[in-house]
Amino acid sequence: MGEPVGKTVTELMTAAKENKVGLHGPLIDFYYGAPHQDPSKRFRMETGFFVPEDSPAVGRFKVRELPTFKCATILYTGPAPRIGDAWQELYRSVRAQGLIPTDEERELYLYWEDVDSPNNIVQVQLGVK
Repeated sequence: MGEPVGKTVTELMTAAKENKVGLHGPLIDFYYGAPHQDPSKRFRMETGFFVPEDSPAVGRFKVRELPTFKCATILYTGPAPRIGDAWQELYRSVRAQGLIPTDEERELYLYWEDVDSPNNIVQVQLGVK
């Protein structure tokens, strides 16, 4: 997944810069279909940034309001290949509390150095009922 996401983020940042659209806040990934619960299932993923409310769409990138959702979260610090550990811990915790996971998951990249950095900080968010 790293290569397509990296390509998309680079393309998005270039389009935003060329069109003078300010990117605010951290990168966010949306997963639909609960891929961290069952990695063998097909899922849909979106990647984006927060932008000012009146920002125009640029190129193939759309602007939409981020829907709120009820979620359980965990703060993960470490290299990207180990983030699955945080997802497993979050799913265990949600089930132990008697909550029901939805099929929506999000990752909010609060601090990023590189894929293998132990200093990356990601808020992992699991939709719950």
